[in-house]
Amino acid sequence: MSRRRLFITLAALLLIGGPLIGRAQEANDPGFGGAADVAFAERLWVQLREARLVGRGAIGSRPYEGVEPHGAILTTLQSSLLLDDHEGVVIVKNNYLGENVSVQSVADNPDLNLDAITVMFRREPGYDPETRNWFWAKFNSDGTLSTNPRGRRLAGRVAKNPEDGCIACHVFAPGNDYVFLNDQFAVPEAFDVASAGLPGVSNFVPQRLDQQPADTALSPGLRVTYYNNIFNVVQEVREWARRAPGDAGVPLQSLDYNVGSGKVLTSGRVDGVGAVIDGLINFPTTGVYTMAMRSNDGVELTIGGETIFSDPTVHADRFSGLVTVEIDQPGWYALDLLYFEKRNTSTLELFWLQPGEEGGLNFVPPSAFAHRAG
Repeated sequence: MSRRRLFITLAALLLIGGPLIGRAQEANDPGFGGAADVAFAERLWVQLREARLVGRGAIGSRPYEGVEPHGAILTTLQSSLLLDDHEGVVIVKNNYLGENVSVQSVADNPDLNLDAITVMFRREPGYDPETRNWFWAKFNSDGTLSTNPRGRRLAGRVAKNPEDGCIACHVFAPGNDYVFLNDQFAVPEAFDVASAGLPGVSNFVPQRLDQQPADTALSPGLRVTYYNNIFNVVQEVREWARRAPGDAGVPLQSLDYNVGSGKVLTSGRVDGVGAVIDGLINFPTTGVYTMAMRSNDGVELTIGGETIFSDPTVHADRFSGLVTVEIDQPGWYALDLLYFEKRNTSTLELFWLQPGEEGGLNFVPPSAFAHRAG
């Protein structure tokens, strides 16, 4: 059995979106099925119908044999969807059940024996960086939301912390991206920090701010100024910023932007965007941090006077490589970032693995970013 097949088999045993949805968590706030989640799911269903991803006349895809509890036969579509001014990746899985259901019967009549539709939609950066900003929903065939035995509707972070449920299952997906279908959204795996001296792995020792700011002097997120132009290298953004004031943008609460052909960061534009980003990053403990950055297009990141990542020209989504950052004093460090998107798609993501942690890298959390108030 292949590793991927093994992961999928394990996933089936965890009852994806099925009836056992984290009863211990539901004793308090389950993190899904609230009014905001339900309202968002209802708007999501409307957009899915308009895009012909669900409902009668939906775009067809090849049926295949599924695993419990999703359905005996499945079809899967991946696309992009615009919802609430955000364009995100959406994955739609049709689940077919019935005594005589088969690959051929679903191919002949995709509306027959349709039991449920399970959906993953990648929401705006900052929605839930820990689980890659995926929003989960399970719909009945008529578009109403399914519920668990306690009557909680299955929309939102389903279920993030219990030992069973959508997220608890998809955490086993290869690539640490919660997607079994492909590795398009994979993030780098961590490596033993003892390997930091290997060729190709750079080590940096940034300088902490001499005067640490008080919490009352800080605002959340990173400050950003936009420049509307077609750039080919990040140095052009710096030169442009010297000649023009630019447009102040909504601060970036995190660096977890992978929006495809949607709007670049908080600029409101889809192409021809340069960004000068500055603020502070907090390293909460001493030790060696492993960090990685993915971008599309050019990027240059400086922390505490050290240029940590530089991938300055036009390129598709790619990682700038793994680095280690030695922190001998916890606290706030200056952060400066140049970035541009030329045309088509945009990505700007920053990951770390903190000292003493094991496993894959995670997005640097929003709590680690700030800028001086005023």
